[in-house]
Order: sequence, then structure tokens, then C-alpha cells
Amino acid sequence: AGHIAQSRSVPADELEKKAAALPKNKPLIVVCEQGRAAPRMAQRLKALGHAEVFTLDGGMRAWYAANLPVTQKG
Repeated sequence: AGHIAQSRSVPADELEKKAAALPKNKPLIVVCEQGRAAPRMAQRLKALGHAEVFTLDGGMRAWYAANLPVTQKG
């Protein structure tokens, strides 16, 4: 249906492989569909050296419910 603008989609099963391409000097916000898988992914990113990692409470469902914008681009 869309994603948050300026975000990157990294499937959970590819996190280890793609984590090195994520910036370590900027905060990361991990988002999943309902907010249940994101905490595990955030902990893994922290273990891989990303210092500022946060999760979006309620995931994309909460984002949609709040009528926040999504994009179909890239």
C-alpha cells in the first residue's frame, strides 16, 4: 500500500546482510506491520554497532490509523 517517505525497506531475513549499508551516525527507526517484530530487529541492529535505534509503536498500522503520509515511490 506504500511506505514512509525517505525510508528503506529491509526484510527481516536480509537484515544481517544489509545492515552494513545503513548509516551508523544517524538514528534509525525500525518499523514493521504491527510493531511486534521491530524490537527484535532493533536489538540486532544495536548488536551490529548501530547506537541510536528506535521502533515505531504500533508499526505501519498505527501510522495508517493516524492518517500520516505514505508514498508509492522508490
